[in-house]
Amino acid sequence: MAKKAKKKQRRVYDTRSLESTSGPESVATETSSLPAEQDIANSDDFISLDFGEEKEKESRQAKRSRMREEQKTRKRKRHEIDQDEDLEGIESFPWVAQLPSQYDAPLDVCKIFDTEVRSLVRYLDPTPAERFLRDFLVYRIRTALENRFKGSKVEVFGSYATDLFLPNSDIDIVVQGQNLQLFKVAAVLEYEGVCNKPQVISQAMVPVIKFEDTLTKIKVDIVLNSMSGVDSARCIRKMMAKQPGLRPLSLLIKHFLAMRNLNEVFTGGMGGYAIVCMVMSFLQMHPKIRNHLIEPENNLGTLLVEFFQLYGVSFNVDTVGIDVSGNGSYYPKRFSRSRNGDPVFAIRDPMDPHNDIGMKSYNAIKVIKQFRYAYISMTTRFFDLHERRNSHRKFFPQKDIHLSILSRAFSIPPEMMELRQHIDCVYRDRAWEEIDGADAFIAART
Repeated sequence: MAKKAKKKQRRVYDTRSLESTSGPESVATETSSLPAEQDIANSDDFISLDFGEEKEKESRQAKRSRMREEQKTRKRKRHEIDQDEDLEGIESFPWVAQLPSQYDAPLDVCKIFDTEVRSLVRYLDPTPAERFLRDFLVYRIRTALENRFKGSKVEVFGSYATDLFLPNSDIDIVVQGQNLQLFKVAAVLEYEGVCNKPQVISQAMVPVIKFEDTLTKIKVDIVLNSMSGVDSARCIRKMMAKQPGLRPLSLLIKHFLAMRNLNEVFTGGMGGYAIVCMVMSFLQMHPKIRNHLIEPENNLGTLLVEFFQLYGVSFNVDTVGIDVSGNGSYYPKRFSRSRNGDPVFAIRDPMDPHNDIGMKSYNAIKVIKQFRYAYISMTTRFFDLHERRNSHRKFFPQKDIHLSILSRAFSIPPEMMELRQHIDCVYRDRAWEEIDGADAFIAART
């Protein structure tokens, strides 16, 4: 009697890697597969080499076992995601209120994700009240200082000047003139009722006055006789005019890093100028954009994920530098490390190629890790929703936060919502009309 053939098993692994679509192969580094695509059911993790009736019977059994295991895996993954969801609930994601009230099955996950990204951009955009009161605050500061210091000139720079400010962003102001002193400028602003107890930091690398507006609670930074910020704001406006997709993506990345306290250079994060250049480079080097195959402003969802993939997974920060001049390019990076020994992004200043605007961002590794987290967590949610696209006849995104892909990486902090509510109340109650100069401000706008 012939011996039964021994069963042989061979492991079959999913080795699909993440490939960057946003640059040459020299930028890419070795990457790993998506977590949601790595799961292989135990009962389907081999290729049987048996023959005949026994093989056919075992295949049916393996198929039923595999289907049961896959169902258990999906339920377990959804439960883990639910347990990990933001405990503050849907209130931390106010942009979902702008989504459609319901979706019919099957879910078009690409479409609803792009819709959600647009909703978050609209939420972050300034309201008419916020624009009005910020303009009024700048008018009050300009009037107070230019009247007191003859021949002086007050200019704005930073995010306010480029229209890239978040709802809780500071206003950056520079005062140009002769014989200006920080303490005297601060005293004038306090005397005019613009602020109470302004903070003068005279020993900083760039001496600055910091205060909070008494009317709106908006924070303001004032420096003296410096044109670098004004020039960089002008450069950013030119880039935004050249690339329409630059503003919404930059706004999203600025907010993403601000949530994690990685948006200030003096704490090792990425400054606004560096963020804009990183986004601009991503758009310049994207093959489909370079070849005019897609419009960036019509593909914000896809581009947001690909941005996180590029800089969180694929970009080789040790050897590649960023240059946004002209049509954009990468360049071989010379060895450079931050003060803590970690690599940093090398980003050539488009106004001065000898200036590296990424050098001082010594927490670049933390930025990269957060980008990687956003990419993995959002794509995992994306695949989960795709698997569940027929699980219900109707879906209600305004009430079910688990339909949100952005909630895996984005939220709105309570202090931002409180500031927006305060500014809205000041505007609706017309409290600004009681401030000196309100009539002149309205007259100047008409």
